[in-house]
Amino acid sequence: MKYLLWIVCGLLMAAPPDDLEQGFRNPPPAAKPDTYWLWLNGFVHPESARADLQAMKDAGFGGVLIFDMGAAGDKSWQPPAGPAFLSPPWMAQFKSSVEQARSLGLSVDLSVISSWDLGGHWIEPRHASKGLYTAETTVQGGQAVDTVLPFPLPPPAAPKGAGGKPAFWTDVAVLAVRDARRRPGHEFIIRFDPGEVLPLKEVVLDNGTPNAAPDLAATMTPTREFSVAFSSTGTRDTDFHEAVRGVLPATAGPQRFAVPAGTKGRYVRLRLLSGHGNTQPRWTLGEFTVIDAKGESVAASRQADNRRNGAVMVSAPTPLGYDGAWNLDNLHDGAAVGPGGLFASAGLPAFELDSAASMVDLTSRVDREGHLRWMAPAGRWTILRYVCMNTGERLKVPSPNSDGWATDHLDPEATRAHMDYVIARLRDTFGDLRTSGIKNLYLASYEVRGMVWSPGFTKEFQRRRGYGMTPYLPAIFGARIGGELRTERFLFDYRK
Repeated sequence: MKYLLWIVCGLLMAAPPDDLEQGFRNPPPAAKPDTYWLWLNGFVHPESARADLQAMKDAGFGGVLIFDMGAAGDKSWQPPAGPAFLSPPWMAQFKSSVEQARSLGLSVDLSVISSWDLGGHWIEPRHASKGLYTAETTVQGGQAVDTVLPFPLPPPAAPKGAGGKPAFWTDVAVLAVRDARRRPGHEFIIRFDPGEVLPLKEVVLDNGTPNAAPDLAATMTPTREFSVAFSSTGTRDTDFHEAVRGVLPATAGPQRFAVPAGTKGRYVRLRLLSGHGNTQPRWTLGEFTVIDAKGESVAASRQADNRRNGAVMVSAPTPLGYDGAWNLDNLHDGAAVGPGGLFASAGLPAFELDSAASMVDLTSRVDREGHLRWMAPAGRWTILRYVCMNTGERLKVPSPNSDGWATDHLDPEATRAHMDYVIARLRDTFGDLRTSGIKNLYLASYEVRGMVWSPGFTKEFQRRRGYGMTPYLPAIFGARIGGELRTERFLFDYRK
């Protein structure tokens, strides 16, 4: 659409009415579309590259957008691995192609990364992608508290520093809640595909087979009690009407539960109410399916059938993982075996808190080592520690020799570090970029996953939203603070 707009606007502004037909027959350079030119696996065959450029010129294109990325599919059809993105041999081929394009009258744009997001081997952990993580412990009040707080479980792929912690981390906040109570369970709300009110027949749940590593398996328990409710109108608590309440065996296998005759819905709410184990904090479930009156699965994700849009997870508890293992998609992807087939919660159900004012901010009483010293008032206190740390996320589909950490896209310093590196490599090769033949630098996509965070997030939130977010941090992990409506208002601001 943007190219169509450029063509129309360019012709209307550049040509008088009598020349309008001629402008369509022979569009000026500014009106011609550009095209992606993929350098798959970073490999370029010089003679083929010259032929490609000539063919694009002959086809009427005005320029090319060079895009280094990895190849997918059958290995026998893939080109060999080329040089690393922005390395001297890569830059030599790039300069040659830019000069050939200029001689043909083609403009050149360059993607500033191999594949997408932003980053590369030059990105240090302090500039790499980060997330927000939490850990909790309980202490008895009415006495001096002198304890080292637990550190959140680091993502397995994060670059490691001292003591097994990520190479970059920093405390965001430490909050205390007296006599904290939890929500009824882990709650998922899913909008059906298709997104309309449907007559419903049954639900199917399967605890699946986790196949978790022994140390992780010791913290997990399969789901026992559950509840399923449906809504035809919205996603508030009052919109849902419970249709099924049941118990699952701890073992794998689909368990079918009929819904009452005449049940309809556009949304389904699944609540995991308990686990088979009483001490394990992470609850697992292999698969959740809703069958409509036609016998079709309507709550399945796009991963279950990529020919469809897939049902949408409107809200969900914090998962243990955000990539393939233990993530939210695993709940309704059609698979129920292994870390790539099961959902696992990050911990116990989230809290139900009376108000933001009910929390005590202990951030200033905790040192860099997580050591808390506090004269706690009487009561049983839950201490919530929030830590920003590396996620370990890497580029999505880089060419074989071009992988690296994805950047913290919310950190201006990280973006500058990346762009300074790219521009320095270009200047080393071309000198004055104004006469290089390179028209634009661009970034194709932003697809960082997980609980995206940055050390400056709370300060920026205060500036943009006009109030502090620290007492509302539990809501990011599923807590209700001051009721459903107030929590939704905060989450609306947070997501913006």
